[in-house]
Amino acid sequence: MTDLEAARAVADAVLYDGHRPAPYGAVRDRVRRQLVVLVPPGFTATEEPSAAQTECLLDGGDGGVLHVRCRFLHVRARTAEGATPRDEAAEREIDLAWPLADLLAGERRHDERIPGGRETADGVTRTAEPLDVRVRASAERLPGPYGVVRLRLRLENTSGWTGEERPEALRRSLVTAHALLGLTGGVFLSLADPPEWARPYAEGCENLRAWPVLVADDLVLSSPVILRDRPRLTREDPGEPATTLTDRPWCGPGADAPAAPEADRITIAGHEVGRGSKVRLTPGGRADAQDMFVAGRIATVEAVLFDVDGSRHLAVTVDDDPGTDLRRAQGRYWYFGPQDVEPL
Repeated sequence: MTDLEAARAVADAVLYDGHRPAPYGAVRDRVRRQLVVLVPPGFTATEEPSAAQTECLLDGGDGGVLHVRCRFLHVRARTAEGATPRDEAAEREIDLAWPLADLLAGERRHDERIPGGRETADGVTRTAEPLDVRVRASAERLPGPYGVVRLRLRLENTSGWTGEERPEALRRSLVTAHALLGLTGGVFLSLADPPEWARPYAEGCENLRAWPVLVADDLVLSSPVILRDRPRLTREDPGEPATTLTDRPWCGPGADAPAAPEADRITIAGHEVGRGSKVRLTPGGRADAQDMFVAGRIATVEAVLFDVDGSRHLAVTVDDDPGTDLRRAQGRYWYFGPQDVEPL
């Protein structure tokens, strides 16, 4: 059987967006930056998707077996006497396996309910809403002399909730959804750097909110962020496990770009803002649940970023966060739009 565990460390880095557990100033199950959020299909306030689709290529006979592990975070409300309510998240996984011959014969579907509930321990109450998840898989042998197979995997949120508040929708969503695909009896072909004969097939693959990359010849990570094939992890401290992806987001402060993130400045409410500026955080609109935990706090701007659409973003560190120095040294920041900060 394909060893899906071989990709767990990389997948965990994606799941938690590279954040370290305590005592490094981060709580592992706190909701992080939400790279891909699959909301209930009845929630339309933000036009976020309810499904993600992965298409990739494989080279193997009908006797192969596809192993799939779908992974995501399940947000739950956390309350405790004397403490501010907040959201946390628990890991969820769905493991499936299908013979390739079955997938070539037609689509296979798996429905699963992730139970909700309320539990109290040590004065802390955690409340989770149920999730309804559907996984669809199919395969198609493409025309031509090579016998290449195109595999399609869809991960869908089928929950029937129809409210309008995003914090409530998040508790019924698949957060940072991604999948691991393992293959016995065959190998995957790279979509980023396919063999020349397979390039037309690779260009025909349609991926929606998913970027499949090779972890090994028989193992693919369908990532919610763009990564290179065979992504690697770096060790941040001697003796500690490797937890940070060497691939950095293209718009991060250390990325290659024609702009100068640490020197650029923008004008917000009549004030020039750039590296070193002090701002008050006022997240709103489509801010995620984690952003709301720092509302009203003072932060320092570390960089000004521009994305491919010309939108502006500020990378900041929170002044009273005890892990700020470590975050700054590692290039880990909070990201806000100009509309989410108040210059001081």
